Amino acid sequence: MALVLALGLMLALATTGATLVAYSTSGARSASYSSSATRGSVSAEAGLNNALATVFKPGTNPANPYLFCSSGEALPCAARTAVYDGQTVSWTGTLNQAVTPEVWTLTGTASVPNPTGGNASAIKRTTSVQVKVTPVYQDGLTNPVWDYVYVYGSGDPSGCDYSQLNNSSMGSPLYIAGNACLYNSATISGGPLWILGTLSYNSPQNSVGTLASPVTTGVHIHGGCRIAGATIFHSPCSAADAVYANPAPDTTLGSLTTPQPDWTKWYLNSSPGPYYPCITKSGTPPVFDTDAGSGSSPDATKENLSVTGASGTVSLTPTASYSCKTPIGELSWNATSKVLTVSGSIFIDGNVRIDSGGVISYTGIGALFASGSLVIKGTTVCAVIAANGKDCDWQNGHWDPNSKFLELVAGHKAACCAPDVPAADVSIELNGVGFQGAIQSTDRIDVSTSSSTEGPLIAHRLTVGQSLTTYPFPTLANVPAATPGGPGKFSAPQPPNSFIGG
Repeated sequence: MALVLALGLMLALATTGATLVAYSTSGARSASYSSSATRGSVSAEAGLNNALATVFKPGTNPANPYLFCSSGEALPCAARTAVYDGQTVSWTGTLNQAVTPEVWTLTGTASVPNPTGGNASAIKRTTSVQVKVTPVYQDGLTNPVWDYVYVYGSGDPSGCDYSQLNNSSMGSPLYIAGNACLYNSATISGGPLWILGTLSYNSPQNSVGTLASPVTTGVHIHGGCRIAGATIFHSPCSAADAVYANPAPDTTLGSLTTPQPDWTKWYLNSSPGPYYPCITKSGTPPVFDTDAGSGSSPDATKENLSVTGASGTVSLTPTASYSCKTPIGELSWNATSKVLTVSGSIFIDGNVRIDSGGVISYTGIGALFASGSLVIKGTTVCAVIAANGKDCDWQNGHWDPNSKFLELVAGHKAACCAPDVPAADVSIELNGVGFQGAIQSTDRIDVSTSSSTEGPLIAHRLTVGQSLTTYPFPTLANVPAATPGGPGKFSAPQPPNSFIGG
């Protein structure tokens, strides 16, 4: 009996020992698997961080669907890979442009060996987030030059970098880096006025201000004044030179900086534009480029007037309506209601014109770049239309640039000559127009017939013929995001959300 009990006890102890060994081995395997899985999750997060760094990298356009592609690669972009601590890590990014705002889905994936050995499958871990991309239409003004009619050229062979003729009145703030010449009955009625060169009158009817209404916001003429018939310049200018100002004119030099359009940046990134076609459209929108190639291989040398050549032109206001929209921009024209919509940055590789005739309005905040020339003919383009419907509302303060602001920039590749462009050095032609907004010309702005403007004009040279009335405009706090001389912000990625994985 004792022997039987001893054998039973030994069997029980052996069974318990085997069970303990099994539990111990299983626990070790579980701990090893858990450690590997954790390492896989950490590696997957490293891949996801690489994807996030790609979208949030300073200077990157987060609206570019090819951000994760190699040059020449078609969508969808292949996964990018790297090896960290012996582990293979990959990451991908896919941009959904069919929703507003558009959304990146970013994914990090890692694969680590399965510690259980044998033919066990590798441990795979995936993490993902979504990042919304919102448009940036407006930014704070950083260069005060946009508060002026600004003529930055100097040394023109004619002796006149700014020429004002006939029955024209300059009522806007005016800054001239070179020499100014007034003819016929042209006058300057507004201020501040800065002339870094000389002021020449060619008629006794020319003046700056009047005795009854002097310029009170500052007159600064560095090189002196010469009235009609005089042979020498007098400095500082005074009422004897038909320059009426209170306080008295002085010779102080100004120090504004000429804004340089970043043509390459906006050729490559405008939306809609050469590399950002319409996502939704109706009618027949303007062609933005004809030889740009794939968005995965952007080429700035393709800015070459491909749409129009030297003598062709694209109308923004044809007889038929059209619409072109991307998630971050829009160029549309309603031919019935006569409303032009410009939002974001738009780029057309050619000559552009606005010529529907009559009074039209625009909506949106945006900058439109034309690599060629720009002509506005016989059309009044208003942010705000007057109550009678026959003109813009020019009353000071009635146009709010924070709600509507159209900026036109032209002339980078201009060649002579598109229709209605009178000379090879004319980048922008205003022919019987009204315009509320901003204009910048690479070379000369020519105002050939009776026109009115409210807003900054920036040109290498400005010729004002016939009758031009420039109305005072509000000091600008904000301007379109693509405004030359500013930081030129793209669309903005938002904080990640919808985290999945582990």
